[in-house]
Amino acid sequence: METLTSTLLALEGNVDRPAPNPFDVYRIHVSQIISAITGASPEVVFPALQVARTLSEGDLILATAALQLADADSSQLIRNKFPESVLVNHPVADHNNSLQFYFKPAPLAALVLPQALDNTTCHISGLNQPTGLDRQQSSFLQSSLNQLNSLLSTADFGVEQLLTADFSLLTEKSAVDIVRTLAHWPAVLGSISSVKQPADVSKYLLELAQLLEASYSQLNIGSGAQDVRIARLALYVSAQRVMTSGMQLLNFEKFANTYQ
Repeated sequence: METLTSTLLALEGNVDRPAPNPFDVYRIHVSQIISAITGASPEVVFPALQVARTLSEGDLILATAALQLADADSSQLIRNKFPESVLVNHPVADHNNSLQFYFKPAPLAALVLPQALDNTTCHISGLNQPTGLDRQQSSFLQSSLNQLNSLLSTADFGVEQLLTADFSLLTEKSAVDIVRTLAHWPAVLGSISSVKQPADVSKYLLELAQLLEASYSQLNIGSGAQDVRIARLALYVSAQRVMTSGMQLLNFEKFANTYQ
């Protein structure tokens, strides 16, 4: 993982960046594998690997036609020769013969959650565009964060405990989907830094809040094995910090007051 991160920072020419975009780390990894299989250069493969729009589409999608390979069925070639990877599952083809890549949950959580626990604060100026939230959505986000804060207020934990949690214990689909969504946060921040569209943050926070609401009945932090509880706490604290950072970024208190 450290080698992949170093490679990413070198490619971007930004050694001061505090934490990598998890998707770029994975894109480098998958690009290197596909390059070795097909002979296409990593510089061609990397931009062809796109972040999936929804969780059901996977985490990364590769339109194999973009590689412009002589092999008529490059999708089949890649699937047949794709090796065992510590980071991603074997690719599957969709109805368009594009390849979908799903990240393995444990290493993704080990990358994403510590990053969310030391590095979620972001200050971006010039976000004067509408948030895209109506009154009901605004209330839902505030309620979601309040519920999460209330849940965590009863838990006794230290940040060091959370950072050393066994993230491989987060096996439930609800937990995995939250991790996968948290992995998008650096990309969302990067996008609004350039285009100044806070509506993108609003959409992201609504999706995360919906996943959190659906998870509480499945991920009990009040009982059960201690190591499982700590891993779930790490997940929820990470989500809490991202939610708080996103709502602060939207100047949410000022926005919410317009409805009072």
